[in-house]
Amino acid sequence: MVYNLGWGILSIIANGLGIIGYLPEIYSIIIYNKKISITTHIWAIWVVSGFFALSYAMVIKDPYVIMSSCVGIALNLITLTVKYWRRNHEERMKIMNDIYKEDDLVEYEHYILHDHEEFV
Repeated sequence: MVYNLGWGILSIIANGLGIIGYLPEIYSIIIYNKKISITTHIWAIWVVSGFFALSYAMVIKDPYVIMSSCVGIALNLITLTVKYWRRNHEERMKIMNDIYKEDDLVEYEHYILHDHEEFV
């Protein structure tokens, strides 16, 4: 296969635009914990399709498509991982808050019922 520098540059530009598209979502999930409308299932599908694109690129031995596919897969995996971690982190925090509320209530009841008996 004859490599044309123009196609390589076009691949790099397309890959760069893809990165620009992924970074705001990753950033908003990490920093602002915003709920993004794209579901986790869609990101998983994009990861699988990225592996198919990578397989095709390896068959045709095109380094530009291989690089582009690898970067796309990496960004999809990062986004999927961050979304999964954030969702589990929220669930753990909710459980911990519920536990602390129950412990505080038990301590308060113990304080009211037992610690003040001598003053009554």
